[in-house]
Amino acid sequence: MNLYMIEACPFVHRVLLACEVRKISKELIRRTTIDLNRPPAEMLKINPSGSVPTLIFSDGQGFHESLVIMEFLDSLTAAGPKLYGNTAKECAQTKVLWESANSILLSAVQQAIYSFGNVNSVRSANEKLKAGWEWLNTQLNKPEAPYIGGNELNAVDVGLAPFLLRLRYAAELHPSIPMPSAGSRAGEYLVRMTERCLSGGIFPDEEIMRATTQKFALPHSLFKAVQDAPRTLIDHPHEAVKSEAEQLSAWTVEEDGHGFCLKALFKFSSHSDAVNKLKWLHDAQEICDHHTSFSLRDFDSIEITLVTHEPRWGVTRKDLTMAKLLQTYFVKGQLPS
Repeated sequence: MNLYMIEACPFVHRVLLACEVRKISKELIRRTTIDLNRPPAEMLKINPSGSVPTLIFSDGQGFHESLVIMEFLDSLTAAGPKLYGNTAKECAQTKVLWESANSILLSAVQQAIYSFGNVNSVRSANEKLKAGWEWLNTQLNKPEAPYIGGNELNAVDVGLAPFLLRLRYAAELHPSIPMPSAGSRAGEYLVRMTERCLSGGIFPDEEIMRATTQKFALPHSLFKAVQDAPRTLIDHPHEAVKSEAEQLSAWTVEEDGHGFCLKALFKFSSHSDAVNKLKWLHDAQEICDHHTSFSLRDFDSIEITLVTHEPRWGVTRKDLTMAKLLQTYFVKGQLPS
């Protein structure tokens, strides 16, 4: 069996940690580090999305998704304890507990980590995290059992671990993120989990984890460009748009009794796609601290107007930079890595 992976992926780390708990050797499951921009053809046959981890067997078959792979690992003969339990009842109980862990704690942790500098997102995650730590404290109610799984990690511990470790690095950038107090059961659990995962070489070097985590906790470079752009009015916006025609091809300059503004109409594949783009636009505005006027047209199109009102009506450098950001995302469907 061959596990396709990248070094810094938390979902890969779930599988690596699960192999360590179950004592599954690297000879049984080989590990192949790939370039996500150029996934191997044999991997894309199994997983067209090109995501990791992906597990492939010698006959060319396989599957992806970390939780699916973890469950498969329990079917293998190995010296370590099973992740989900030894009976159907134990497996069911572990899966139910995982649903609670995912909805109450992990969703808040991931929201805090993947904030991309959105202060509102961090603030919302902080409130959820407080409830999440309380939930974790209640699960660690046996003093002699260091983990949710008891004396050894179970599927819930493994599913949480890569993200709990990364939350510390996001909190370095956003100090408002509440971490469990040092004397609490959750705080001690986090210390034990960190020591377990880092000392065994299961996860990469802390600096790699810090750098990759903080990349998601900070605004994308295009968001940062909007944040840093001056609110300086442009005297001749037609010429400014024409000079950057490739990046601003969707935009036109219009003029009314107030002055100049930028307008664009973006059409999407479906109503649901357009609604998802509206949600992204809402978050982008909060991250950039620069707002637009927009409306949903014909159920699948978004019309956007960009204009600055102060100190007077017109198009600014910040408007132009925001226009580039919106066009990049709405046309390509994603921001460049």
